[in-house]
This record gives sequence, structure tokens and C-alpha cells, in this order.
Amino acid sequence: MLLHWLPRLDVGADAWLVVQRNLGSDSLQRWMQAEFPADYSFLRAATSKGYRVLRCRRRTGFTEAITVVPK
Repeated sequence: MLLHWLPRLDVGADAWLVVQRNLGSDSLQRWMQAEFPADYSFLRAATSKGYRVLRCRRRTGFTEAITVVPK
């Protein structure tokens, strides 16, 4: 399901997953980091009462423009 759903994220969009810790939330996070390309980021946003909130973000891959101020 995740292999079908997460690639549909727009650039800059987030997906929030709530996974019970003892059902493999840590291994799920490692699997997603290994399975998806580098333009996706996965982090543990919160932990409470045996649950983990994982955030998946599809990044743009570009940095913001730098403004150069003349001297």
C-alpha cells in the first residue's frame, strides 16, 4: 500500500503515519528510507504511549535561491 500511495505525494507534501511501536514502527522507518529515492525524507515526529508518528516528506531536491546583496 505504501509503495502505491507515497509516490503520489506532490513535491513539498507530507504524509503522516501513526504506527504502534511494538508493531515495527522503527523497522518501517528504516525500510521506507531504503526503499524510496533520496527526494523523500522520513523522520520520527513524535512518540507517545507506545505509538510513533512518522512524517514522510517529498522534497523538491532544490535549495532556495540565495539573495546576494551588493557592497
